[in-house]
Amino acid sequence: MSMRALDAAKKQYLGQTIVAGANAEQVALATGRSTLFHRHALHPDEIIERIMGITPEDIRLAAEKLTPSRCSILTFGQ
Repeated sequence: MSMRALDAAKKQYLGQTIVAGANAEQVALATGRSTLFHRHALHPDEIIERIMGITPEDIRLAAEKLTPSRCSILTFGQ
């Protein structure tokens, strides 16, 4: 993944995160989910910092974990 593509993806995700943060219900759900699964809810500044800290190497390592043998497919409808 090129740095340009990664920067574009980060900007897109940050934009979505900021828009979601404007919705009080979404914030409450995300905080509850984070607390339930991780026992800690991140402050919005921490989320932004983590997103901005993602490197091409992080993407490569994550992609290695997405092997077909570890994935499943769920189909809804017909």
